[in-house]
Amino acid sequence: MLTLYIADYASVPVIRCSPPSWMAHLTLAEKGLAHRVVRLRFDAGEHRTPEMLALNPRGFVPILVDGEQVVHETLALLEYVEFVHPAPALLPPGAPARGLALTRLHEAGVLKDHGRALFGHLMRGGEASETAALGAAFEAELGLWEQAVADQPWVAGPRLSLADIAVFTYVACAVQLGLDLGRWPCMAAFYTRMRRRSAVRATWPETWTTPPPATPPWPQAESFTRP
Repeated sequence: MLTLYIADYASVPVIRCSPPSWMAHLTLAEKGLAHRVVRLRFDAGEHRTPEMLALNPRGFVPILVDGEQVVHETLALLEYVEFVHPAPALLPPGAPARGLALTRLHEAGVLKDHGRALFGHLMRGGEASETAALGAAFEAELGLWEQAVADQPWVAGPRLSLADIAVFTYVACAVQLGLDLGRWPCMAAFYTRMRRRSAVRATWPETWTTPPPATPPWPQAESFTRP
């Protein structure tokens, strides 16, 4: 059986989630693969024990163990799962469609970078002026994804792909922190489609309240650059 090591979301301050961990967990759920989840508390340093550093010397999660094979780095993990367990497909067949889906998957790394910068800043309780700048960068990137789903249901075409999972986990974190998707109606519709999926419901962070808290820690939202 596959073993997936992820963050214990309760140990992640402010955002109460780890988008990369959720990305991996959601991929396994969409595939319907039998797996065991091991949750590691960041505040207790459980992701940096000798056992875990033997699996990934950089001390990051998620980590997937498949027999003797160990895979880390989130996007590599997603692509490995698709390669080893191709059904149900989360990448389309054929060069043109697959090329676009892989492009979108790796473009999601830009959203991930902006999300990590902003969420990390919020976790550290950083200066409001920097929060506004980081939020503006995240929202500018979100505008590019608005274009990607303007005339199709998923970011790489008519079918769900790994790219959708990669984008959704960061968008969902932002929404949970108080981001209003009303200025991005196509992304709002995408978010709703993803929320309805059984795999999303099954892996939804148990640390989150629904709807988000009335006073979310998404400060300076009104000062962010408007599209």
